[in-house]
Amino acid sequence: MKVIKNIFCLFVFMLSSQQAMATIINLSDDDFSEQTIGFDFTFFGQTYNSVFVGSNGYLTFGSGNTDFTESVSEFLDEQARIAVWDDFNPATGGNIEVIKSATFFSAVYSNIPQFSNSDSNSFSISLFQNGLIEIMFSSLNTNDLLVGISTGGGRTGSSVDLSTRGAWNTTTSIYEQFSGNFDLNQRTLTFNTAVDVPEPSSIAILAFGLIGLMSRRLIK
Repeated sequence: MKVIKNIFCLFVFMLSSQQAMATIINLSDDDFSEQTIGFDFTFFGQTYNSVFVGSNGYLTFGSGNTDFTESVSEFLDEQARIAVWDDFNPATGGNIEVIKSATFFSAVYSNIPQFSNSDSNSFSISLFQNGLIEIMFSSLNTNDLLVGISTGGGRTGSSVDLSTRGAWNTTTSIYEQFSGNFDLNQRTLTFNTAVDVPEPSSIAILAFGLIGLMSRRLIK
């Protein structure tokens, strides 16, 4: 592990009195790694202290997943999940890095190609101690993917146009499946699955922006 020393971590240190730590996780094609979150994170009413980082662009809760086919039925039926889901292959390029402190956890996917492809896809998924979720899309070249959050377990969900707003409050699964029309590059989405969690404050918004800065620096 290494200590990240930049303005982003200075901000985290001011908030949590701890330094953020970063670890590159080595994943093969269709692989996952269980990671401790560092705090209790509540997702759709369930509390977790670890998460499974998948090579195909998703975080799952309770168990790992190797599924590379981004279908809506599997998204709703399988584990609780936060997804930027496509058939990615970090074994042939880029890296996946976990960055965490006492108040946030981020999985940063940098320059990951699709399977049997030489393209590059960069994004991050972040969890915050207050239950908020952030997905930041830096630069994705794939355009056939599924993005959203799912309660799992076969519960129903809603297909939405994620480009219509930046912040989503929901107690059910929401998602968008893209097929040749991906329109979220350079966008950031936040999700709140608990009705008693407030909208992001100005300081939280600053944190989101700084995580974006961190993600872009890692990608370079």
